[in-house]
Amino acid sequence: MIHPDDVDPALRVRGVVAHDRSQALWTVAAVAQPEESLADRLRLPGLDPDHRYTVFHLTAVV
Repeated sequence: MIHPDDVDPALRVRGVVAHDRSQALWTVAAVAQPEESLADRLRLPGLDPDHRYTVFHLTAVV
């Protein structure tokens, strides 16, 4: 489980990355009002900078 340190405290960011860095699963949740009105880019550690990833938006089914 990866918890990036340099994110806005209003965000909860957690992720897991495959050993070969071919896939990852991340969650990003806003738990408070952001410090800045426009958030900086969110860097996700552990990913291969030379690999192009496809991003999917998943929603919870309750």
